[in-house]
Amino acid sequence: MQIARELEIHVEPVPLESFIPLPDGSAERSIRIGQFGNLEIHVADPYSIALSKLDRGFETDFEDIIFLIRRNFITLNELERIAQDALPHAREYDLQPDILDHLQELKDRVKLPLEIVWLLPSKKDAVARAFLFYCHPSPNRSTAFLSSSSLGWV
Repeated sequence: MQIARELEIHVEPVPLESFIPLPDGSAERSIRIGQFGNLEIHVADPYSIALSKLDRGFETDFEDIIFLIRRNFITLNELERIAQDALPHAREYDLQPDILDHLQELKDRVKLPLEIVWLLPSKKDAVARAFLFYCHPSPNRSTAFLSSSSLGWV
């Protein structure tokens, strides 16, 4: 947190595991960005990100998930399996009751030609919004959680 204060970056914890049941293998699927001094930056598991966005179901969330699918970070079939696996844990994580409706909406949108998907309202930089950055905790390293929104990308 000290590094964030020095760099004047708003930082707040974003523990995905308190919002959604993390899919099996999520730690192994995190994407290492690099190490900057004592700070090691990773992108959270794309399936965990997609599941949290599917749960929320905002317009920008659908855009972000479609971006992840189109760029082959995730597949729709695997995301559907993960969403189905999460349902028995809905009460523990306060998952939205309409997550399956969101899944159907996503499936309908994925069927649209790419040009139409990108013309949907509120299109911004999906790369920036799609990823939640976090610092890999390890000894003698700063631990911080950065959400894309805390850097002003939402």
